Amino acid sequence: WQRSLSPPPPLSNADKVLYPRDGITKTDIAGYYRDVAPVLIAHLMDRPVVCQRWVDGIDEFDWYQHRMPPRAPDYLRAAWVDGVRRIVIENGDALLWMVNQATLTFHGFTSRLASLPEPDFAMIDLDPGDRTTWWAEMIEVALAVRRILELLELPSVVKTSGQRGLHILIPIGPGHTFEQCEAFGRGVADLLIQLMPDKVTIENEKDKRHGRLLLDHKQFVAKTLVVPYSLRAADGATVSTPIGWDEVGPALAPRTFTLRTVRDRLAALGDLSAALHHGTARLDRALAQLRAQR
Repeated sequence: WQRSLSPPPPLSNADKVLYPRDGITKTDIAGYYRDVAPVLIAHLMDRPVVCQRWVDGIDEFDWYQHRMPPRAPDYLRAAWVDGVRRIVIENGDALLWMVNQATLTFHGFTSRLASLPEPDFAMIDLDPGDRTTWWAEMIEVALAVRRILELLELPSVVKTSGQRGLHILIPIGPGHTFEQCEAFGRGVADLLIQLMPDKVTIENEKDKRHGRLLLDHKQFVAKTLVVPYSLRAADGATVSTPIGWDEVGPALAPRTFTLRTVRDRLAALGDLSAALHHGTARLDRALAQLRAQR
């Protein structure tokens, strides 16, 4: 990983338990982030990040740190975006400093500071909401999305949200706008609604979904996404984990991707979301094809 020139940040309250049913402490969390830092920082580099903090553990109040903290060290970079002095994490010490502030989850912008109006990927977020049974339909819908992307000759990356959903990301080349990405996602969603109207919806209000999975296709500059390999505030210390499409099936068990298991997986498989760093695909032809299906 890249290190700063300053001394490494000390860990305060190192034995504080943040996952009470698992006995996972700040030391455990810092150790996890230290180990995955070389891969995680590549997903954070040159992007504003929102840090979700649980100072008293996952059962207590959380809050989203959008602004640069006061008295932050010099190795934590700041960038002004729309009048907000945003956090940018570009080295291991900066990552661990925010972990020391009880950050568990990192939410990154989908575009970089050098090209904020141009997203690096389009995205479709499959969200089951509060449903108690959803997994079989989630898999069916995810595979349907993949088939549409294959027919459109577009690459894709899939990862678990770390909670209940799946994120399907389409790495794209420079020059696209957020409006194009949202129109593309809406086109895919509309096609899926035609194919399986009883299973999917684009309704954000939960009482209007009537048990259907939400296809969240909306995308704009300040909308963030949980960064690959971020922890989530769920029992077991689950991790938002990139997976292969060959893993997307009934046997997929996202809750097995945790602080205790993901390091070995990453060492064995490498970063299955690395394609997000160098997208080259164009959406123009796919947008025209989707419009023709309306």
